[in-house]
Amino acid sequence: MPDDGNAASRSLPVEVRAIGVLLALEIAAGLWFALNWPPGMSVFLSQLPAFGAVGVIWGFLPHEPKDAFGAWFAERLRKPLVWISVTLLLIVAIIASCFFNTVAVVGAPDDPTWVARHRGRPEVALGDSMPTGERKRLRRGSGALYFWTITSPIGQQVWLSTPSHITPDALTVLPWRPTTLRYPDDFETPLTFTALPGSRALLEVKSSAPLQLLILEAGTGDTLALTKIDVPGAMTFAFVPTAFPDTSVTSWTLSAQRFDSSTAPDVLKMWIAQRTTRRVRRPLRLNERLRLVALAADGNPVWTEEVVLNAAFTSVLVAP
Repeated sequence: MPDDGNAASRSLPVEVRAIGVLLALEIAAGLWFALNWPPGMSVFLSQLPAFGAVGVIWGFLPHEPKDAFGAWFAERLRKPLVWISVTLLLIVAIIASCFFNTVAVVGAPDDPTWVARHRGRPEVALGDSMPTGERKRLRRGSGALYFWTITSPIGQQVWLSTPSHITPDALTVLPWRPTTLRYPDDFETPLTFTALPGSRALLEVKSSAPLQLLILEAGTGDTLALTKIDVPGAMTFAFVPTAFPDTSVTSWTLSAQRFDSSTAPDVLKMWIAQRTTRRVRRPLRLNERLRLVALAADGNPVWTEEVVLNAAFTSVLVAP
């Protein structure tokens, strides 16, 4: 009787299945390197010439040693522990690839700059310090920087910062999808806002219950910062530390002249000498409207003003 049914139902040898799993693992590794960590792709591709050389040498070897090695290798692959282990390795690799990816930063800045990667969104709770992240130095000719990111199948939000720039919004890093940024094209310079303590604020600065300054987003009413006016110096609000320009002192001089002319120079000196940096919950953006409220010890507002951030460094006299 013809044996057509038995031939169709006969399963592949165990060693063939193991070799198939190894081939699938190799292909998956190549795809993972290409989409998640391109530097590893060069290492992966460097294997190909070696395999080609081995194949050429293998073709010149006598048949008997090759047959003996093939039989020995097939015997090893036939063991359940081997092919089951290789299959499990492939499954683990595929699962692990759903939880890792990289963010690439490319650019050629004139001066070397440190780039830091932070998890989550730029918004942080009031009083929290800047979250630390992986830092790498970007310089001309250094090539792309790759930041490892632990993610999830639904994605992980990250943002990047340099001493002078940040990414405008959080990035969603997804498995198997490359994320590349160009510096500084895909970054922006965060704005800085400075509150200058006015006459009432200076009078109460050393009291047991000095005025508090509340900074709100004018459109939504979200709180961006809440701090005591407990120093006579200028209070600079920023999301990341930013270099302070000397040109801002000119606008401070005009604000100081709103005081009595005899005290204006002394007030200006206090603003400059004792200025401090305070943190806002998120980056400030150009043309954004802020509502400033000076609160007394009992929580009642004593002064309110709205200001538009129309320059990189905007200064406002508080509670004059």
